[in-house]
Amino acid sequence: MQKKFWTILSTAALTALLAVSASALDGGKVNARLNVRASATTSASIKTTLNSGSTITLISKSGNWWYTEYAPNSYGYVHGDYVTSMGLQTATVRTQSTALNVRASASASASVVGKLPKGEQVVILGTYGNFYKILYDGNKTGYASTAYLTIEGSTSAARSAITLSVPSYKQYNYTSLRLPGSGEPVSTHGCAVTSLAMSESYRTGKTVTPKTVIANQKFTSTGALYWPSGYSRGENTLAYMYTQLANGKPVIVHVKKSNGSAHFAVVYGFTGGELAASNFKLLDPGSASRTTLQALYNVYPTLIKTLSY
Repeated sequence: MQKKFWTILSTAALTALLAVSASALDGGKVNARLNVRASATTSASIKTTLNSGSTITLISKSGNWWYTEYAPNSYGYVHGDYVTSMGLQTATVRTQSTALNVRASASASASVVGKLPKGEQVVILGTYGNFYKILYDGNKTGYASTAYLTIEGSTSAARSAITLSVPSYKQYNYTSLRLPGSGEPVSTHGCAVTSLAMSESYRTGKTVTPKTVIANQKFTSTGALYWPSGYSRGENTLAYMYTQLANGKPVIVHVKKSNGSAHFAVVYGFTGGELAASNFKLLDPGSASRTTLQALYNVYPTLIKTLSY
């Protein structure tokens, strides 16, 4: 990305770009319908319009404007008020001669969806075994072997503190409430129900308790919760969690121990600084002492999935 775009910029665009302070590439999450303009002003011509929720590559920032690659070999400016910098790391392709395969999933047998030349820079979205999930060519995502990508360091984007006013519920306070299907008590098996109640209370601005969730949601015969249609799986990365918080959305995390025992909790804030699990604020329905994501990981070290609306 960063290497190849120098060869295709016009003289005028190159002059403008040189005036922008250099920084590492980063991923950007678009927060609204967003115009991409030919230059860093609202009077410039519109090159395209991006949908809310799109992910693009951020190259450098000048004032309130980001210079971005929004599609393969397509560059322009977007206003910083409508895109959230994800604070991700950059990696460089370190193959000897051949191009690096980008695959559809984190497996050497997965289909090849792209190729990256030596020296190409990409943005790291997450680590999956021996593969990185990457953002490349502006808005494409795929998986590439960690053996041929060298991390260059984190971006200089500041990550501010965030706290969402999510209510705290403890499942052990609902001793008489039982899960449909299994009949198991919420006090010992209701972490998912309680986590959803916290998230829904914040989303709707109303009091939604575990009892409310049980009355309105569907469950399997074993007591497992069917998540509401508005909730979907997200990335298993700290960057994704931060982006969701920056967009005003708490994140439900599903974690497990090595013995398979699983648990749900809610990430509701960030203390500021680096993207570390210890800096994410946690509401754990099963514990009053686990108040950070790192404290949860100390007991349940494997992140199965994230959920958010």
